Amino acid sequence: MTVAADGKSSAIIMVAPDAGPWEKRAAADLVTYIERMSGGKPALADTKEAIETALKHSGPQVLVGRLALEQKTAL
Repeated sequence: MTVAADGKSSAIIMVAPDAGPWEKRAAADLVTYIERMSGGKPALADTKEAIETALKHSGPQVLVGRLALEQKTAL
């Protein structure tokens, strides 16, 4: 999975709206460090509406914390 290339990122980092502070920090840190390493800043979906939209996204999706366990995906 490529989350960034040529200074751009089409990835979406998702974290549950009611996630705890450490899960939210982990998601924010991923966004920050992916941008620092690649120059491309992935989107952060942290509201119910943003997550519903992001799950329809055909590009890379990174689910953080409990949200990753709740999704019924074939990993």
